[in-house]
Amino acid sequence: MSDHGHGDDNNVSQTKAKTPEVKEGGSYKVWIYIILVLIILIALTILNNRPKKIEPEKVKMEQPGQLPDSYTKYYTLKKGADPIRIAVPFGYDYTCSGGGKSYYHQIINGEKEIWGGGRSYRHTSDTDVPSFSLSYYDEEITVVVNFKKK
Repeated sequence: MSDHGHGDDNNVSQTKAKTPEVKEGGSYKVWIYIILVLIILIALTILNNRPKKIEPEKVKMEQPGQLPDSYTKYYTLKKGADPIRIAVPFGYDYTCSGGGKSYYHQIINGEKEIWGGGRSYRHTSDTDVPSFSLSYYDEEITVVVNFKKK
């Protein structure tokens, strides 16, 4: 007798169930590209925002042929500020005016003197002065320096 519920293994044909083929997803490649782009952007941002070396401003000495016969410059002297070093072009003399107020004047390797404030006028053409310094005395002022060819 044949057993319908429990058939022979020889008579049963087995068919393989077809499963859809799994394709390798490209999503991992997309993630790698996104991560690389982010790393590059972060690196560029860091490189652009790092502090730059600030070099001190170099004093540009101009040739007397390039300068006019006379010219004027203004210097503000403030409390607590470093003295202002002023280069005098060769062949020029200068006069300073503090508008009747006192300030310190010091030629290079010279003694600091109080100028202005009604004190006597000092003529600088007696010697060639390569540079001098101006500094604060007792109030913030603007000193007018006139340069003139000798």
